[in-house]
Amino acid sequence: MNLELVYRNPSETDTYECSYEFPLDKETVLAKLVAQIDGKTVEAKVKAKEEAKEIYEDAIAAGNAAVLADRQSDKKESMTVKLGNLLPQQEATLSITLIMQLSVLNGSYLFELPLAFYPDYSKHGA
Repeated sequence: MNLELVYRNPSETDTYECSYEFPLDKETVLAKLVAQIDGKTVEAKVKAKEEAKEIYEDAIAAGNAAVLADRQSDKKESMTVKLGNLLPQQEATLSITLIMQLSVLNGSYLFELPLAFYPDYSKHGA
């Protein structure tokens, strides 16, 4: 499954840190994460969790844009993707590729798209 997240900082003066959390099955694997910011394309690399957090925080502290994907396995399986230091009026696109195992139910393949991937129209009065 491919996801594309587009972030735009509407502020004229402030930098933003954006985050998006979504549920994952235990068998789901993050296969690829590519960020496009100001015409530059960066592909994420797998690092140990603490090392990745340190690199992210160092980049943010230096005033650079940075992306971090962090999988949590506490009570529920989920992934949080953070994009830090999005400059005023700047736009970024994150392309995520997930590999999911399909279940077989009554002789048919079953694909369930988590509700978190749909827009929450109730927040907009719909």
